Amino acid sequence: MFNEKVATFGKNGSLVGIVSEPKKINQEKPAVIVLNSGLVHRSGPFRMATNLCRSLGDAGYVSMRFDTSGIGDSSNSDSNEEYEKQLILDVGEAIKYLKGSSGAKKIVLFGICTGADNAHKVAVQYTDVVGSIFVDGYAYKTWQFYLRRYLPIFTSFKRFCKAILNIGLAIVKRVASLLKKSSKEAVERGYFTWRLPEKSKTIDEWQGLVKRDVELLYFFTAGSNRYCNYPSQFQDALPTVQFNNQLSIRFVQECDHTFILQQDQQLLFTEIEKWLIERF
Repeated sequence: MFNEKVATFGKNGSLVGIVSEPKKINQEKPAVIVLNSGLVHRSGPFRMATNLCRSLGDAGYVSMRFDTSGIGDSSNSDSNEEYEKQLILDVGEAIKYLKGSSGAKKIVLFGICTGADNAHKVAVQYTDVVGSIFVDGYAYKTWQFYLRRYLPIFTSFKRFCKAILNIGLAIVKRVASLLKKSSKEAVERGYFTWRLPEKSKTIDEWQGLVKRDVELLYFFTAGSNRYCNYPSQFQDALPTVQFNNQLSIRFVQECDHTFILQQDQQLLFTEIEKWLIERF
């Protein structure tokens, strides 16, 4: 059993979240902070964040889902910080609040899609973070990726024609996007979508996390197929990085990107809880 309460924190109480906590809190267990995915409210796609936090509460873990500045119920920040820096500051406030209210000594982050991108950036900044869970986060392409992606095209005339059509449509969309000059759209693209960072920079950041003994759990769903399409791709792309048994990967291509099915959400929650027990 668990309880839930509304949390307001940050400057002038501008940030809003929901804390799920077991009736008896074990302060040795890590507390989990669930980040927004793009513009999606803190409940997450198809209420996945809400369901995850409640499942964690039943399993004995404190967790919080909250809205960063300008999303959902949280007010816009009155600072002049760039979006990324403000987001990192917001999560810092969430960490401070959750540690203070629950007594937790360790923090684990969870993010899906844009949230996974943000979870990486936050984990790099805060030593309180001892683990992070990424759903469809970073993965770099390898020659095996390209082989699996494009070889089937040349073995089927139907697939070949479809590929040519898709390339044509992609070119048309690209040209159309270049013709758009709306600064508002450009700002939104920069804030709420993510692009894979430069590989050398990310490698340095991963190595820093490993030195801090941060545990890393990656899920790759069917939604990642356009950039990650086989189970060992993550490691194959990073032969020089020594993760020292701190890396766990779940290749769940049977699940869609937003976990619309309840059975897929339950699979995700079960894997997360097993990982938390094994690693902490």
